[in-house]
Amino acid sequence: KAVAAAEASINNAESADDVKKAMNDAQNNINQQLAYVQDYYNQLQAAKESAIAAIEQAAADAEVTINEAAKGYGNIETVQHVVVTYQTQLGSLKDKAKLLINAETNLDGVGQLKEDNIKQIQDLQNEAVGKIQTAIQDFIALQQKAIEEVEQKAATAKEEIDGLGVDDSDKSDAKAQIDNIVNTAKAAINEATTKNKIDEAKTKAIADIHN
Repeated sequence: KAVAAAEASINNAESADDVKKAMNDAQNNINQQLAYVQDYYNQLQAAKESAIAAIEQAAADAEVTINEAAKGYGNIETVQHVVVTYQTQLGSLKDKAKLLINAETNLDGVGQLKEDNIKQIQDLQNEAVGKIQTAIQDFIALQQKAIEEVEQKAATAKEEIDGLGVDDSDKSDAKAQIDNIVNTAKAAINEATTKNKIDEAKTKAIADIHN
């Protein structure tokens, strides 16, 4: 437009000054357009850097929250699986967001991508925390059930011992051994980090009590 206007002004010029003025006006218009484009580009780059930094911070905060939710139970197999799965998903989401933002050419588009991806990160974080809590509760319930089964077996065994025609000292010794077996089993079950370890400790304790 600046060039077309300059050409029209130059063609209609009646003096050298008119030609010079038309040329200068055109150059000023072109410079203004260049400045506008450069300014928009600078704003766009700054917005992209800011958006990526905000997304990285949101992802880092989410990771901290996820690890905090698993605190004290992070070595349990099922909890560990949830943590690793969601950390991987967070990483993928963050990388995808960066690619989309760097490819965006519109200032509003960068802002929208920032908002959308931060929300996705927060949703992922909340989902992870919920699944971690469920995994912890399920594992604790599994431990408690195993301990209850061992204690029930011990109680039944003690009742049977009381009904035997042997010396009281022998009965006391047998009951004391059963108590030791139960305590050892409880410790092993509470320290277990997998379902298999719980089952192994429970099965061994029940067999030892029976013996």
